[in-house]
Amino acid sequence: MLIRCAVGLTPVLAKLISVKEREKVESLLEETVYSCMKCGSCAAHCPAYIVTGDESVIPKNKLYLTKKLIEGEKVAKSDSDKVFLCTHCGMCREVCQTDLDLVTAWSELEKMLEERFGKPEEAIREFVSSMESQENYWRFVYAQKV
Repeated sequence: MLIRCAVGLTPVLAKLISVKEREKVESLLEETVYSCMKCGSCAAHCPAYIVTGDESVIPKNKLYLTKKLIEGEKVAKSDSDKVFLCTHCGMCREVCQTDLDLVTAWSELEKMLEERFGKPEEAIREFVSSMESQENYWRFVYAQKV
């Protein structure tokens, strides 16, 4: 009798589950968080990392921060501010072994953080000024053109 009930209910339950799954559509940012292999290839090609030397600005760590946000964990404003130290140059995407659309993900992440903490205008200005004055950055830029 249980088997007959299970056979009869299985199609109904399967439809209900598939409707629930369709309702939960992940954003590009969420897909990116769970697709990144954390290989670190992006770090050596990130101008923000080259300029700051701060590992929190590299893509895999920005994705780690995103995961914390998605899972409802606490995120500090100081960590949020570092996400905006990005040139959106696309170098991370070019070397991504998983071919993730990282630049679009950064825009989505920045929008999410700006709504929560505001945009760190002063930190961005200081970053750009620092970047423009560093020889390492310009060597990196010219090396990419070759």
